[in-house]
Amino acid sequence: MTYRESGRSRDLVRATTLDVSRLRAGNYTLTIQVTDLIFNRTVSKTTTLTLTP
Repeated sequence: MTYRESGRSRDLVRATTLDVSRLRAGNYTLTIQVTDLIFNRTVSKTTTLTLTP
């Protein structure tokens, strides 16, 4: 599952909800990747996401 969003403001705070209703209960890996398109630099963070019924 991939979700992408882009914008032009560097300081804009974004609140996003992910629809995980189609996923089964279990353990998943959640990776958030942010890319600065001006300087072409990317940072990412990966964590475990557990969905329970």
